[in-house]
Amino acid sequence: MEDGDGIWSPDIEDAFEEALALYPPCGRRKIILSEEGKMYGRNELIARYIKARTGKSRSRKQVSSHIQVLARKKQRDLQTHVKSHPELDHLKYAFNGLSSAEIVSPGAHSQNGGGMDR
Repeated sequence: MEDGDGIWSPDIEDAFEEALALYPPCGRRKIILSEEGKMYGRNELIARYIKARTGKSRSRKQVSSHIQVLARKKQRDLQTHVKSHPELDHLKYAFNGLSSAEIVSPGAHSQNGGGMDR
């Protein structure tokens, strides 16, 4: 499933980011698409959105893995930032208790009482 620029090329990444904003984290709940009557999890909806926007397929498992990678990166970035700015020490645990989906979703962690929104 790799395209010329790699699995997460800029066009796919842009569609992925749009889908993250469009579909907020919903835990294990499924979402019903009225035009089909089928139930989909968030990662399936993101994969469908990427396909619709770019014509390139990504599986729900690839979407899940990408979310986890981005969440770990965001956590490392926060820890690095806090280490270089001791006055921000209170943000050290900003992502504790949040799922990877909540960490990477725009605004999701600020709505849940978390700390830093990038």
